[in-house]
Order: sequence, then structure tokens, then C-alpha cells
Amino acid sequence: MSFLRLFGAGALLLSAIFVSGEYSKFLDRRISEYRGIVSLLSHAEEGIERSLSYGGRLWQSFEDEALERCGLLELLREGKGLSAAFCQCKDKLVLTKEARDRIAEELSALGRGYMSGEIAKLSALRRKIEDELSAMQTDTEKSKKVARALLIGGALALGVMII
Repeated sequence: MSFLRLFGAGALLLSAIFVSGEYSKFLDRRISEYRGIVSLLSHAEEGIERSLSYGGRLWQSFEDEALERCGLLELLREGKGLSAAFCQCKDKLVLTKEARDRIAEELSALGRGYMSGEIAKLSALRRKIEDELSAMQTDTEKSKKVARALLIGGALALGVMII
């Protein structure tokens, strides 16, 4: 009987360690998506300023693992507009629903003005997302530590009560 209790406590602890690791990966993926979007917007600004590139040509030289994974870059390279491509794959992103909806809304406002105005809009959106990324990076480290402490501490407490 005590072997089963010990085994259960060990399984509970291992589960807590696994869950905290997966939560950390989830938060890291969210941050990498934010970084990817910032890089994408920066690349668009530079490409438009430099050569007036648009459509699939603008994205040929851009690479980002997080945005490849969700399919955004593939859609952009096929010639979809930035707003349409983002809206099509936004449910595959792990950004918060509010962030996805807000970014989609701001991207939908692009493409209707002169070059200088579009670059200003891209730049403003990029800065806003950079600010969110900075705040999220600080919060993420705290969240990881709290989640790890609560999960593993809780598992240890339950394990002690089981034994």
C-alpha cells in the first residue's frame, strides 16, 4: 500500500514538473511570436522605404521560425496581403485573443494611403507591439517562477499528505 502511495506522489510530482515545463514553452512561444511580428513589421517598413516592394516579393527574404510555424509567412509569400494573411492564421497564434484582434484591426487599416503614411502606421504599430513585448518579457519570467513554485510546491504538499 505504501508503495502505491509513494508511486502516486512521485507521479504527481513528475506531472507538476512536466506541466510547468509546458507552460514555460507556451510563454516562450508567445514571446517569439511577438518578436516575429515586430521583425516582420520592421522588415516591411524597410522594404517599402527602400524599394517600394509589396506583395510576395516583400517577404521573400524574410524568415522567422514562429511565423513560419503558424503559416503567416507562407500566405504572405503566396501574395496575400498582410492583413488578410494575419486574419487567416491568427487562430494558430498563441497571442492573447485581445492582442490578435487588435493587431488584425490595425493591420486592416494599412494599404489605403500614401507611402509615408503607411510607413508611419507600420512604425507606430511596431513600437506599440515592442512595448507590449517588453512588458510581457518581464511578466513572463515572473509567471514562470510563480507557476513552477505553485505547481511543484502543491505537488510536494499533496505528496506529503498522501504518504
